Amino acid sequence: ELIEADIIQLDEACIVGSPEDAPWAADAINHVLDGVLNEKAVHVCFGNYGGQPQLRGFWRDLIPFLNSLHADHLVLEFARHGYEELPVLADLDPKIRLGVGLIDIKDNEVETPELVASRIEHAVKVLGPDRLRYVHPDCGFWMLQRSVVDRKMRALVEGRDLFEGRE
Repeated sequence: ELIEADIIQLDEACIVGSPEDAPWAADAINHVLDGVLNEKAVHVCFGNYGGQPQLRGFWRDLIPFLNSLHADHLVLEFARHGYEELPVLADLDPKIRLGVGLIDIKDNEVETPELVASRIEHAVKVLGPDRLRYVHPDCGFWMLQRSVVDRKMRALVEGRDLFEGRE
């Protein structure tokens, strides 16, 4: 039986630390993505175990890998990693829509809506208004308490609304 979904997202949490494995990883990911009929997304992050980043690496080293994916959009970790590397995303295929992480899932401190809005503003300034398509947490919230997650998601929505001028 087929299950319909608007978007199918694959998660890749290890390639950042091993960019030399990118060719075979892309082949495997694309094998799966090529079977998806609807929108295809790939999430790439720096790993998370016990609330700690697991890998060190740089987005600049992954641009060829990211460009080789048969994805419609990318869901990338930035809140914990920092936004210094945003400019390297200009080298991505312009057909690939971008999602930038605005909420640090490895920290219990809740971001303010103002901080989220400023992160969006910065990403738009660096990437251009048409390039940033999605805002989201860096990764899944499985390590955080539900009360923290709820407040972080509220900050994400309110920050987006603040950036867009909504009341």
